[in-house]
Amino acid sequence: MKILILSAVLLMTFVAADADWILETLDAQGTTGYWPAIRVDSQGLLQIVYRDESDNSLVYTWQDGGDWVSETIDTCDCLLISMVLDSQDKPRISYWNQTEEFICAVRWSGSSWITDSIASAEPYAYSWPQSDIEVDSLDRSHLVWYNGADSSLHYAVQEISGEWIQSIVDSSGNTGIYPSLRLDTGGSPGVSYCNRPEGNLLYAKLDERGWQVQVVDSLCSYARYTSLELDNSGAPHILYHRYIDICDSAVSSISYASLNGAIWEVEQVYTGSYLYPSSPQGLVLDAEDNPHACTYYTDSGGYLSYRYRDSAGWHSESVDGPGAALDRSICLDASGNPNIAYCLFNEGDLRWAHRTATGTWSSRETVPEVLNEVSLTPSMNPTFGSVSVILELPSSARVSISLYDISGRIAGVLPPTELLSGTHSMILGEFRQGIYFCVAELADLRVATSIVVVE
Repeated sequence: MKILILSAVLLMTFVAADADWILETLDAQGTTGYWPAIRVDSQGLLQIVYRDESDNSLVYTWQDGGDWVSETIDTCDCLLISMVLDSQDKPRISYWNQTEEFICAVRWSGSSWITDSIASAEPYAYSWPQSDIEVDSLDRSHLVWYNGADSSLHYAVQEISGEWIQSIVDSSGNTGIYPSLRLDTGGSPGVSYCNRPEGNLLYAKLDERGWQVQVVDSLCSYARYTSLELDNSGAPHILYHRYIDICDSAVSSISYASLNGAIWEVEQVYTGSYLYPSSPQGLVLDAEDNPHACTYYTDSGGYLSYRYRDSAGWHSESVDGPGAALDRSICLDASGNPNIAYCLFNEGDLRWAHRTATGTWSSRETVPEVLNEVSLTPSMNPTFGSVSVILELPSSARVSISLYDISGRIAGVLPPTELLSGTHSMILGEFRQGIYFCVAELADLRVATSIVVVE
């Protein structure tokens, strides 16, 4: 098994001085960094797992003192990766094996990595079999996942013997999409998730009576990408993406729901076009129960954003871009500073963003001036099979356009073309239902947008 010391070959480090963010590239060999999950261990050191697309492998990298050490866990078609640390500070990992269409769980036995194939899981439309994993005080793994074959949310717990005990959380309609799992102090699981076609945000809690399901948000036409955390009192907090009217994208927002007694309170964190929180590890609460989140927005090109709330309200900062953070995860270190692992999508690199202890809060949703002059938008979103985009150019440029599916594979390409300034309608062709990301490249500039294809 190949092990590399990364500190000596760190490919890029730079400081965003005005925001006190430090951005480091941890892996740029081939196309890599997909679906990263980051956690901090009991020693205050960071651990990350992610997919290497070039090698079709699951990779584990961790801090060993001043060094980053990397190890390939397995060769597998792993997507939608989640991770938590057990009592020995070793990762417990869940993912969907796209080739085999199985939900898998990975653990360290003390001498080797063991992968369990838990259950078959199929995608449905553009809803993929997302899973999430947690570990209780007895070091038992708990797992939730969506299966498009039966349109249900599933749950499993691994007993000390190693046996997985499975059950269904919710099977009422097409439900269980984008689940996020957390355990309370007693080890009881709670999970946030969404359903179709109602588009509601839901929360289920397991007690002695079974799974108790609550509707958190029924006013949105389309909820997705949930990230769940429990506060010091055990109350749930959920970050999610909320559409009010998906047909014409009237209102799209990052929203935040919290349970206050018996009442769910919902607030909009940020409103704009094509905003995505991570799923299911894009939210974390600090010691005072203040939320910290990492999100992605495509206004004027794909950007990584960090959002934080205190007594004064929500604060927001642009961390990296363009082309950053379609896949990302956040945790807080021992000092309470945010650490974000993400994929620099345009380059196919794994990056790590962390804040200095002296960072000051500011609102930085502005982007470079040149990006404000170039825009890339879908002609229709969602669209029915045919995909086309509208490109606005302030001056003549040589432009190439690529369309990627949600796993990062190229689905379509328009070769480089000389275009005059103005508005251009570009037809990319017919595509299967799913979520796609369109990237336009001109000179040293990239702009991106997302497109949903439905039947």
